[in-house]
Amino acid sequence: MVKLLLIWLIKGYRMFISPLFPPTCRFQPTC
Repeated sequence: MVKLLLIWLIKGYRMFISPLFPPTCRFQPTC
């Protein structure tokens, strides 16, 4: 259950926060 929560957090982060900072790719392992 914790793993599923982490997956949703990563998806939400990539969907909402990632577009705000396009050039900062070093903070995302799965870029």
